[in-house]
Amino acid sequence: MIIATSKGKQIKVYRLPREWRDAKLVADEQKLASKLVIEYNKQKVSNAVLKAAEDSDDDDLAGWHLD
Repeated sequence: MIIATSKGKQIKVYRLPREWRDAKLVADEQKLASKLVIEYNKQKVSNAVLKAAEDSDDDDLAGWHLD
């Protein structure tokens, strides 16, 4: 709420919304959040691929076979 006075000695009361935001800023924030989520997911997949390669059973018994 804003209370103001005028030169005519009137008191004016303005009720403001509890929350308001600029639609362009909200859209920009959503775009940034989407980009961050995509980048996070790419990194997560990349880490999972690297871990899977490191945990591969193919090389665990290398050199242990008998001829």
